[in-house]
Amino acid sequence: MAFFKKYNYSTIWGNALNYLKAQLGLQQATKKLYQVEKLDIPKPQLKFKEKVDNSETIWKPTLMYKPNSMQPLDLQLELKSDGTYEYCHPYKYELENFHPPSWQLKKKLTKRFQPLEDTPLYFIDKEDKLHDMLENLKTCSEIAVDLENHSPRSFQGITCLIQISTRDTDYIIDTLSLRSELHVLNDIFTKPTILKVFHSAEMDIIWLQRDFSLYVVNMFDTQKAAKKLEFPLSLSYLLTTCCQLNIDKNSKKNFQMSDWRKRPLTKSLLKYAREDTHYLLYIKDVLTNALIENNKEDLQSLLNVYKESTEVCKKVYAKPVNSEFSFLHVLRRKRKNFNNRQLFALKELYKLRFEVARRDDESENHVLSNSILIHIAEKLPISDKEILNYNENFLSENITEIKKINEQARKLPHAPCLEDIKNVHNKDCIDKIL
Repeated sequence: MAFFKKYNYSTIWGNALNYLKAQLGLQQATKKLYQVEKLDIPKPQLKFKEKVDNSETIWKPTLMYKPNSMQPLDLQLELKSDGTYEYCHPYKYELENFHPPSWQLKKKLTKRFQPLEDTPLYFIDKEDKLHDMLENLKTCSEIAVDLENHSPRSFQGITCLIQISTRDTDYIIDTLSLRSELHVLNDIFTKPTILKVFHSAEMDIIWLQRDFSLYVVNMFDTQKAAKKLEFPLSLSYLLTTCCQLNIDKNSKKNFQMSDWRKRPLTKSLLKYAREDTHYLLYIKDVLTNALIENNKEDLQSLLNVYKESTEVCKKVYAKPVNSEFSFLHVLRRKRKNFNNRQLFALKELYKLRFEVARRDDESENHVLSNSILIHIAEKLPISDKEILNYNENFLSENITEIKKINEQARKLPHAPCLEDIKNVHNKDCIDKIL
């Protein structure tokens, strides 16, 4: 990366990309540039009105009132099947008693979507703009919704944008500026007579809860519909098949890796963001008609999509935790067979990385990559030179603790490698190995 040391980073963005394209190709160039870019942006969460809570306390919704309620707001702790607790879903009763309005179960006259260039786009970054948008959305019977999340420089992750589209307007909400004000969207998102269309909503539903205590009642997930119709599940496929659009998949992947914390957003990023919702209502119409054709008599396919979408809406956000078995997922992904010494080191190093990430509000992988974590647990280095050879801040800042962990690991009586890592799922098994 000598190229970046030689020039002023902020003034040579275009030249840097061209240089890296020539050296690495477009996809690798974008990845490399993103690695430099993301380190250069101050953390927006430091300016949030409400400080991010990374403590070990159970996550609790911050709802002050409950619009569109069938039962009053009553946030109580519930015991889960795994023995842990969570606050009950504020809209559990409403979701359990939700039935799609009759108009949503009828075939649609598929009026083609407006061209992007003929559709107004509003960037919502002020409270007055938010309330104007809200008044417009209240007149709609259906909206499309998507989110852009950032996770590398945050322990829990942060939502950077919410995109909303109606039949004739696109909105992009700057959730970094309006984070504390967005609870008002519950007026729309929980209204059972307004349909919310998502594509692959599992994480969106969780992020809405985590950052804004926003909930969704009456949702149609186009990915659930695609699965029911035995279509490929990607939005790119639906855009190509339903909308006859030419989708550059490599370009789309590059945009997905973008740092959505950046302000101002470039025209290309704004275009990508609005495209994720602009076509969704039309796609929903096409898929609804296909599902009705599947079961003309009883509409079971369509009803199942609404049922499965509602189940997604019932999900409850929980903070990241380091459980007894959390460290094992790294081994599974890397397909490594570790003996008891290496497992001990991996478990303790994983715990140390987790606590540093929580304290510093960073992702675990930003603190230390899984590859280096595995390599250190595998080799068990105990000299300063060996450990610092990896050139990672986490290692230099915690070198005393890391050496202590590796020394303890080396002193353990030797035991065979754990070969069938997939079947390790209980404490007794771990205790026998360690």
